[in-house]
Amino acid sequence: MYLWDAFKSYKSFLRLLAGSNACAIVPAATVTGAAAAFVNCKTCRIPKALMLAGIRLELNRGGTNTNRHPVNTKVRIPAGMACTLFVAYFCVGVMRLPLFALLIFVPMSAASQDVFDYLFRSASDLGKSITDPFFELARGILQKTEPILITDPDAIAANKGVDYYIRYKGYPVETHKIRTKDNVTLTLHRIRGAPGSIPVLLQHGVMSSSFDFVANLRSQSLGFILYDEGYDVWMLNSRGNKYSSESGRTKKHFYEFTWDELAAYDMPDSIDYVLATTGHRKLHVVGHSRGTTIMIAMLASKPEYNQKIRLAVLLSPVVFLTGVSAFVQNLITVFSNPAVRYAIDVWTENRPLFTNSRADLAYFTSNPSLCSARLCPFANDLSGILLSNNGNHNQSRLAVYSTHFPAGTSFNDLKHYMQMYHSKRFAYFDYGSTARNLHAYGSVRPPSYDLSKVTAKMLIFYSKDDAFISVEDGARVSQLFKNNIYKNTAILLPCSGFVHMDFLWSVNAKKQLYNMVIKRMHEYDEEHRRR
Repeated sequence: MYLWDAFKSYKSFLRLLAGSNACAIVPAATVTGAAAAFVNCKTCRIPKALMLAGIRLELNRGGTNTNRHPVNTKVRIPAGMACTLFVAYFCVGVMRLPLFALLIFVPMSAASQDVFDYLFRSASDLGKSITDPFFELARGILQKTEPILITDPDAIAANKGVDYYIRYKGYPVETHKIRTKDNVTLTLHRIRGAPGSIPVLLQHGVMSSSFDFVANLRSQSLGFILYDEGYDVWMLNSRGNKYSSESGRTKKHFYEFTWDELAAYDMPDSIDYVLATTGHRKLHVVGHSRGTTIMIAMLASKPEYNQKIRLAVLLSPVVFLTGVSAFVQNLITVFSNPAVRYAIDVWTENRPLFTNSRADLAYFTSNPSLCSARLCPFANDLSGILLSNNGNHNQSRLAVYSTHFPAGTSFNDLKHYMQMYHSKRFAYFDYGSTARNLHAYGSVRPPSYDLSKVTAKMLIFYSKDDAFISVEDGARVSQLFKNNIYKNTAILLPCSGFVHMDFLWSVNAKKQLYNMVIKRMHEYDEEHRRR
């Protein structure tokens, strides 16, 4: 790893910060950041308090303050909590920064790399053993603030789990555990419809969970709306999120999965389970973001499942990534840097990436206590990746969302998307090793999925302001599957400011999106009922 590559990565990181509309999330495990936050810890003011619990730095672009929701600048952080977090972050930085610097600036032979790998992993393991107890303690301290800070009854209920929350909302709920063919336990949450009602399987995106389909009010959440329309609603939790992290395989290899495994096992095995349980031969499948990737990959690699799907509903379909926003491009550049990628690989070994369900760094940027006090990233626009200040969101539900987001994934899952961006192919995961690729695929280069085998009828929806899926990429998907589209329903949503998570969280999604989805589903069901 040479200095120039490190410098390019650093420049991308600065562009990443500069491109943020109102705030940026900076990794908290830096000695300087922790030290700055530690100063005057008894009366830490924003952004110092946020640097400690985040870190979140508010930025202006072009001299204009874009933060439309200013937060209280007199928030106090208990000294004990400040000390706990400071020690934890200090240990993280001290244990890894010298070796990480060595990786960046010193070219190495193969033998030296093996020695370095051993030293770095040993330091990382030691660092985890030191910092994890501090993270757990800090998490416990924050959780003790929940009875004081969390006042929204929905957030309180959501914090107790999806099944409790659905029951609290007055709907019948069941929790189903299934074992995939590769020995992973998945959790499906079911809002059970009337006897004989047609099943619908909902598949979430990256770092999400079944909760995101019921996160808004009853009249705004797709899961509840589908049940009210007479459907039997099944919500899948993919492996690696907070509800599906049990595995019969060794824990060491569990978090090496990509969306290849989700397409090969999670979705098809869940479809088989739902059909066997309900007695139906076909079901509707709705996917958002990565959920669409999984669906397309499954239908291409297991074409027999085309016959098991009534309508495949693609919300923000991720098949091509040629038109992502500048913010996302810079994010990909940072995470594609070999040194950064290696460090994250080591840090996330045997554990998920980005989950607030445990003492992970993500918890200290997104949890119900912080969001109730409007101190979490959701309080501002993150360059259109999650939310935007355009009237599509109920800002009072930030704490509700943060009970389950982020819900966790693997770093390989994100690397697979980075490979899609760089290669411009819808292909299997590249292990970065000739031997591993040959063993997995019989070829040095991972093969592309054969999209000609996708024959299921589809509904496709995409928007103009999605940071991940550009209008051009959405139109390209629609053109690719033009013979599959049911009743010409490949729609560029006309509303402006409709961003990636609006497909699930927008208060206007029912009017702008769900009504058409349900109309087409009813029409399809009626047509095939007559046959």
